This record gives sequence, structure tokens and C-alpha cells, in this order.
Amino acid sequence: MRYLWLIIITLSLGAHDLWIDTKDGQLTLFYGHYQSHDEEPTLPYESSSITTILCDESGIIRSLPRPLATPLRLPKSCNALLVVKDSGFWTKSPYGTKHLPKTEVPTPLASWKSLEIAQWIERGGTKALGEFLQFLITNPKPSPWKKGERIRLQLIKANRPIPNAPVAVNSRIRGVTDQEGRINLTLPEAGLVLISASHTTPYQGPEADSTITTTTLSLKVIP
Repeated sequence: MRYLWLIIITLSLGAHDLWIDTKDGQLTLFYGHYQSHDEEPTLPYESSSITTILCDESGIIRSLPRPLATPLRLPKSCNALLVVKDSGFWTKSPYGTKHLPKTEVPTPLASWKSLEIAQWIERGGTKALGEFLQFLITNPKPSPWKKGERIRLQLIKANRPIPNAPVAVNSRIRGVTDQEGRINLTLPEAGLVLISASHTTPYQGPEADSTITTTTLSLKVIP
């Protein structure tokens, strides 16, 4: 079972992306296939799927109202942002993977609840926003990140480190977190860089076996 979930986690890093980027001068939440040449880069999402929006504004963390429409526009006054999207239940069976809980699928093989988190860090990044799965930057800098620089991250949930988690940069696995949830990465290119990791926990209920949470940190990198 452990190896089955490792496969699912690895695949989830390259399935759909949830990320924050600027559009028309505003921070915007996107969902879809970042850097895809074969599929539509962005997909629609329901405003009701956005369950949490947290903003670090000058060291004060506040919760923002849930959106009435999408794509979600976010305030640029936040030093850091964290947005949670609930993508519901998914079940794998001999007949394919369905967007349904396992209680509604004949012959379920594996089932999970999918939570996706988008992070944006403009400044800082050393302070957790809530108890969600997220990256902290342990070597923050006041100036923008540059191509080729090394960034030190720590993956945490509920202020506890998450060890042995595969970490992807722009959908390519680049390493695994150590026992303290830490990983050092080289920023490979200029532009928007997405750093992602997933974590699996048991689901308490008949609808699924586990909850898979994926967090994606968006960083603007200059040449």
C-alpha cells in the first residue's frame, strides 16, 4: 500500500497545478496545466471549491473572504498568500479513476480526498500561514530571487516538519525532504518557478482511504 500511495503522490505532482501569478497587474489564482504544450494551460474552477485564503500583511495573518467568482483575484498588499482548494473525492477502480467517493464506485481499489494549496511569497516566507501543508523559506532575502541561486525550504504541516516528501520544480522531481522537512534547491530558470510537494494522511470516513494534500509555491525568478 505504501508503494501505491507513493505512485499516486508522484503522479499528483504532474496532474493539475494550482498556482498564483500576475495577470493584468493583479495576483490571480490559476488552475490547470502549467507549462503544458499539449493541453489547455488553464481550466475553470468553481468558487465554492476555494475553502481558505490567508494573507500575511506586514506580519499580521488574516483570513480573506471566499470568492464569489473565478478566477480569484488576490491583494498585492500581502507579503505572503496561501489559498486552499478542495478538489473532492477520487476513486480508482478496474474501470478507471472517477471523481467520486469510494462509497459510490463499484469495486474500488483506492480512494482519496484531494486538497490543493497555492502559495505566493513576495517577501519573507519564514512564518507559517495556518496549519496547512506549506513551504517555509529558511534563507529569505529582501531582493528578488535570481536564476541559479540556491533556495532553502522547509516543508511543514501544523508546525511539524514533513520528512521524505518528493519535491518537484516545474513538475520535475528534484529531491526529497530530509528528516527535518528541509531541502535545498537550485532555481533552474528565470520567470515563474513552481515548487511542489505532496503529503498523505489517513481519511477519517467511509468516502476515502486517504487525504492527499499538494502545496505549490510560486516564485518570480529574474535572470
